[in-house]
Amino acid sequence: MDLYAEGPIWAPLFGEDNHWVMVSQLYGNSATTCMDSLELLGKEPDWGSNRDNAQMKRLIMCCDF
Repeated sequence: MDLYAEGPIWAPLFGEDNHWVMVSQLYGNSATTCMDSLELLGKEPDWGSNRDNAQMKRLIMCCDF
């Protein structure tokens, strides 16, 4: 899967309520990869706690750091 070609894709942050991390690129800018929703949007997203925009938040964390 080419995350950069698919548009914005977000993954939830473990242990946080409605807090997301960019796992692709926003606006084609590689500097946005791994930035969180607060850094990129200035707030927690309205779509983060409902079923809206399911395509861009279909990934989940599968490992520990």
